[in-house]
Amino acid sequence: MELLFIIEHREYAKLSAFALHVPEKFNWVWDVFEPIVVNQNAGRTMLEMVIRFPGATKSNIFCAIYYICIELRG
Repeated sequence: MELLFIIEHREYAKLSAFALHVPEKFNWVWDVFEPIVVNQNAGRTMLEMVIRFPGATKSNIFCAIYYICIELRG
């Protein structure tokens, strides 16, 4: 996605060439977070928690947390 490349490389002057349609209502997780963050980082660790046992951690990857969000949505 060219727009993401421009933002990632801080070439902000080029942004004026883009016309973005922003709907009046949208769901940030489904419309923005999933396609831009989850899809590109699905197998990477997003969250690592230290749990009560010394040296023990629990890691969650992006796609796992995304699916938890879907379950919580009901």
